[in-house]
Amino acid sequence: MNASSGAPPGDHAAVGDLVVSVDSGKYSRLDLPVTVVFDSGELNGVDPIGLLEVDSAGDPIAPETPWQFDGRDGGGGTLVFMLTGTTAAETVRRYRIRLGSTGPVHGAVEAPLQVDDEVSHQSQASIRVASAGRTWYYHKHGAGFASLYDRDENDWISYRPEGGASGNYRGVPNLVYPEGYFHPGGMKCETRLIASGPLCARIESTAEDGAWAVRWEIYPRHARLTVLRAPKPFWVLYEGTPGGRLDTESDRVVRSTGETTPASEPWTGPLPDLAWAGFVDGASGRMLYLCRHETYDGLTDSYWPMQEAMTVFGFGRNKLEHFHTRTPARFTVGLIESEERDAAGDLICGAVRDPEVSVDPEPSEAG
Repeated sequence: MNASSGAPPGDHAAVGDLVVSVDSGKYSRLDLPVTVVFDSGELNGVDPIGLLEVDSAGDPIAPETPWQFDGRDGGGGTLVFMLTGTTAAETVRRYRIRLGSTGPVHGAVEAPLQVDDEVSHQSQASIRVASAGRTWYYHKHGAGFASLYDRDENDWISYRPEGGASGNYRGVPNLVYPEGYFHPGGMKCETRLIASGPLCARIESTAEDGAWAVRWEIYPRHARLTVLRAPKPFWVLYEGTPGGRLDTESDRVVRSTGETTPASEPWTGPLPDLAWAGFVDGASGRMLYLCRHETYDGLTDSYWPMQEAMTVFGFGRNKLEHFHTRTPARFTVGLIESEERDAAGDLICGAVRDPEVSVDPEPSEAG
C-alpha cells in the first residue's frame, strides 16, 4: 500500500474491513484529497463499497465521507477520499473502509468533478474538467493546459492558436523546448484519460513513443503533475494571464522567499523549499500558484513579463536553459481565493505536503 495526499456502511464493521488513519502533521488542511494505492491482494479480492469517519473506538462520527475507487486488473486499485472541512495541524482522523464484493465505485460528493474527454477547445481535441469555481481544458495532442477559468469565467492561461505572447506561447506546463512537447496547440503527444470520478481525474500523456511521460491528477481545488520520464533536462512553466489578462500595474508576484514584487518586475534566482510562486490578479484578489514538491539545491528559477502580454515563470529555467533532470518530479498548480502571501503559503503547504497515512485491519470486537 502506498499513500500520498455508495451504499451506507452498517453499524458494525464487516470482516476484513480496514481503517485508514491520516495524521495532518504540522500543517492545517482544507478539503484535502487523500490517495491510497493498494497493491494486488491487499484488498483480499473485494473492493471498497463505503467509507465512514470514525472515532478512536471505531464508532461513526459523521455522514459518509466523499470517496472514489479506481480498480485495476489483477486486484488492488486507487482509493481517493476527502478530508472534509478544515483539519487542524497535529490532528489524526480515522476512516473505516467497508469492503464488499459488489457496490458503488464512489460515494456522494457535494460538488463532483464534471469530466468530458470529447470536447474541442481552440481547434484541438481536449479534455474538460470542471468543479466549483475552476474549469480546466487540456489539449490531448499538445498535452498541456490551454485554459483555466475561474468562477467569473476569467481565463488564467488564455492559449490561442496564434499571436505569440498574446496567444500560442501560453500554456502549462510547456515542458520541453524547442520540441514543443506538453504544450497546448502541439501535435506531437498522445494522451489517455485513465480514471474519472467525482474527486479525481487522471490523465497520462507521452511523447517520443513513451520516452517522455507525465501524469496529471486533477482534484476540485488543484491539479498535480508528475513527470514520470524525461530523457533530457526540462522546465515547468506558467505562461498565462492572471485574472484573464496580465496587468503589469496592478498584478503581483509572491514567492516562497517571502518577497512580493510587481508583475512588471523580472527576477532570477532559486526558490527555497517548499518552492512556490503565486500570481495575484489585482482586480479579483485571486491567486494562481505553481509549486515544486521536491527539494533541489542550486536550481535556477525565473520570471519575467513577456511583451506585457503574459507571465513567463519557470521552475528550473534561466532564459533558454533547462535545469530539471530527476524523475519522478512533482508539481502542483492551483487557483485560490486569496491574495495574501501568508494565507496562500498556508493553503499551499496544506495542499502539497503529504500527510502521514496508515492502513490497518479493523480491530475485532474480541480484540
